[in-house]
Amino acid sequence: MIREEAERHNTTLGDIAERAGVSKTAVSRVLNGRQIRIGSEKREEILALAASLHYRPNIIARSLQGRTTRTVGVVVPDLTTLFYPELLHRIETRLATEGYQTIICNSKDKALHERQQLDNLLARFVDGLILVPVAGGANLTFLRDIHLRRVPLLMLDRYYPDEAFHYVAADNRGGAAAGTAWLLKQGVTRVLYLGEERRNQALEERVAGVREAIIGSTAQFPADDFFLCSPERSAVSKACRALLDKRGPGTGIFLESHRLLMGLLDACRERHLRIPDDLVTVGFDPFEPCLLTADDLASLRVLTSPPTTIRQNTQAMADEACQFLLSCFGQGQQQKDATWRKLLKPELIAGGMPPASTPHHKPRTTTS
Repeated sequence: MIREEAERHNTTLGDIAERAGVSKTAVSRVLNGRQIRIGSEKREEILALAASLHYRPNIIARSLQGRTTRTVGVVVPDLTTLFYPELLHRIETRLATEGYQTIICNSKDKALHERQQLDNLLARFVDGLILVPVAGGANLTFLRDIHLRRVPLLMLDRYYPDEAFHYVAADNRGGAAAGTAWLLKQGVTRVLYLGEERRNQALEERVAGVREAIIGSTAQFPADDFFLCSPERSAVSKACRALLDKRGPGTGIFLESHRLLMGLLDACRERHLRIPDDLVTVGFDPFEPCLLTADDLASLRVLTSPPTTIRQNTQAMADEACQFLLSCFGQGQQQKDATWRKLLKPELIAGGMPPASTPHHKPRTTTS
């Protein structure tokens, strides 16, 4: 009978109060774990009624009463790479331990989708927002408005350096500089750059880091040694064929992301090249191929040892993002007004070293 009644309409605090013979305020305080002078038997009765009647709090009504919805919205541009799912898993896990539900949205790296997702989250009265912004800044005016509305908003992974937003990101420039310095130590005298044609602030920071490391060295990094392509494997392979046409003694490759590596391996396989034996590389983020075909396995044999990786600390990035929001929820306006801007140093994980006899390992000469 109770179950049939619950299925006919949404159970309210009044329904539980009427059955338990107590006030709605008493029911609310029991269900929210707040202190109230009530016997243990009556408390258990209220909890049992809430369970049997399938009571669910109305988070929209709660927000209109000036109370928290205990929800956080997270908008990311892509769910097909390992990077963002790793961040999301950590964020969801961390916030759940504090009693917050995470609503995950995909902007598809498009400004219109980003605006729509943010509008939907604000309509749900989320307590805070974590955003990986799309490139171009098309929604900057809207984001400034959110910031002025005092909704806690944190930029993650990408950010706008000249704006007042809070952010947590990897030090892409420093990581790229460290990776390039590693290439130079392997005897590389010419760096070829492989990246994605769709640009954003984080990727441009990586280009700046490569240039920074090369300044003062004898290595070359001319403008026409940039090879940009769409992330589809066939497009990457095509770009890599043109890239390998420029390969010569002392050549090394900087991969903007290891999601491009399979395309490079395909092109190297066609030319019977091995990494790092014949070509030394470094790239951002771990290379973790999955769902491999027999043809993929043939290309993977190009790798004679694990590739050298610039690894972003997704766990620390997620924890810092969550800490910002939780501190806002706990300290209110004071924390929202405080500046929270953090760049986290990536870790360089050296893979296989090229043999000393290979052409790209030729010692670099310096001028006095």
